[in-house]
Amino acid sequence: MNFITLKELKKMVPVASEFKRVPGLKKILEDGIEVILRKQMENHAEVVVYKNGYVSYHAHERYTVFALHNCTHYYYESQGNEHQTIPHNHFEDMEWHIRLVLEGEDRLVRNLEARESETFSYAADVNPEYNNEMEDPRINVMDFVLNKEFLRKASELLKKHQWEMICRHYIEGMTHREIAAEMGVSHQYVTKGIKKGLHRIRCTYT
Repeated sequence: MNFITLKELKKMVPVASEFKRVPGLKKILEDGIEVILRKQMENHAEVVVYKNGYVSYHAHERYTVFALHNCTHYYYESQGNEHQTIPHNHFEDMEWHIRLVLEGEDRLVRNLEARESETFSYAADVNPEYNNEMEDPRINVMDFVLNKEFLRKASELLKKHQWEMICRHYIEGMTHREIAAEMGVSHQYVTKGIKKGLHRIRCTYT
């Protein structure tokens, strides 16, 4: 297929309705929505554009779906934690998938952060010196984080960078992007590090 720009792609696909809920990938596949374009990346990630105006992005064994025409300006944080904006016209004449991959990656990271926050949420004013038991009787990894002895054991259990990431995120309240900027790594690396660390804690203590 010839080189297709993002601008050209947006002319080929209708604007998805703003008043309808974004469909899940399962719904799109069940409805047999026609595929307009598909791109498989070298890292096995895949981006697919459908005729109904939606895009699916698959990477790291996870999926996300979003509206094509909502991919306009791109917002990100620089290494100095400053908010930066790349205007939409910067991407318009690039190959169609570039802006969509950025959108997909960011959405996967945000979704994972949201799930982790729900699963491991605890009192907003938690600090490492607080060692009283939580009122919620359910077994939860973050229940243990309130215990000094657990802090010591967990720090020995995990790799140094995993433990630092978990402390910064759950105790200091830093976002994955803030941690990434401070440590000089990608936010994907932070997300994976926290995920692996929490998995090891769960397997050992719950």
